[in-house]
Amino acid sequence: MTHLGEHAVVLGAGMAGLVHAVPLARRFDRATLVDRDVLPDGRVDRRGVPQGQHIHLLVPGGLTRLEQLLPGIVEDLAAGSAHVIPAPEWRFHMGGGRLDLTGSDLRIAGATRPLIEGVVRDRVRALDRVEVLDGWAARDLRTTGDRSRVTGVRLRSRPTPPRSGRWTPTWWSTPRAAAPGRRAGWPTSASHRPPRSG
Repeated sequence: MTHLGEHAVVLGAGMAGLVHAVPLARRFDRATLVDRDVLPDGRVDRRGVPQGQHIHLLVPGGLTRLEQLLPGIVEDLAAGSAHVIPAPEWRFHMGGGRLDLTGSDLRIAGATRPLIEGVVRDRVRALDRVEVLDGWAARDLRTTGDRSRVTGVRLRSRPTPPRSGRWTPTWWSTPRAAAPGRRAGWPTSASHRPPRSG
């Protein structure tokens, strides 16, 4: 796998951020996940997670990809009480007919969002080259002179008064920043416009 650099930073430690961190940790010397919320240790609802209290389904493509990223994750989910359902038990109706899944090894998993995110977060936290900074928020971006590349992010701790601030040299990834309702605090001092939502 191609080595891309020393440090990658992902803003947001929800599902998108967690799954971004896995391949980045393989291509960089280290990857840092930053989340402005203090992350729970258990399987509890988390502030700022859309539809966080709803039942979630991991469909076959997502479940397969998650297993490729984190081998054994399906068994971890099942051990945490997720319902892993094999294809012969499903009923899909498309175009007026039932989809024949006989003999398929496809599976789906149903669970609460806190369970899915918590199991994935535990696995990502256990990766050697991943650091999780919770309770920190992005405040500013550092870029190249022509602003074509983000080279750092200024972080500030969330408690009042803040514990401290720091610059973190980085390759930039921001799955959470594009989420609806999350653009108000977008760092704009480097003249970068916030991502469009929807």
